Amino acid sequence: MKKYIICLFIIFFASISKAADVKKINFFDTPRTVTKTSFYNWQNQKVNIDKFKNKFVILNIWSRSCAPCIAELPELDKLSAKLKSKNIKIITISPDAQNIAYLNKLYFKWHLSNLYPYLDKGGRFAAAIGQINFPTTLFINQNGEEIGRLLGVIDWNDENNIKYFINLENNNRKK
Repeated sequence: MKKYIICLFIIFFASISKAADVKKINFFDTPRTVTKTSFYNWQNQKVNIDKFKNKFVILNIWSRSCAPCIAELPELDKLSAKLKSKNIKIITISPDAQNIAYLNKLYFKWHLSNLYPYLDKGGRFAAAIGQINFPTTLFINQNGEEIGRLLGVIDWNDENNIKYFINLENNNRKK
């Protein structure tokens, strides 16, 4: 049992290592259409990506069973607070939570005051975007098109990364 716990700790800490730069983000040559598959907001209302048009969106898909995902939620919460005055929206979606009430309790328990939970019932949205691992983050321009994707984690609050996200939003303004 002791060896099992030690192995879990090693895996956990190895998996949350972060790159301080954005080189891990795969940007596309041409923007991609984002599925209109619905997911649910914190009030259990059905929404889709069109709700966020005219905003630059950083959409993170996370799982309750993914240690790096859970570790980065507070970082995304801090990033959301830092970017409140910008035209950037941070969305965190879980495809494996029981229901939205459960997610609301988790976000409250984890003191995530700058993020709202979203639920992807049955993982339909995640499947429609071709998600292959957790966490997966989509970068969506103001036209509702995916311009890049990150598989894994980065240091969301590195000052250079924050400047990069702001520049990315400025350079992808709706035309």
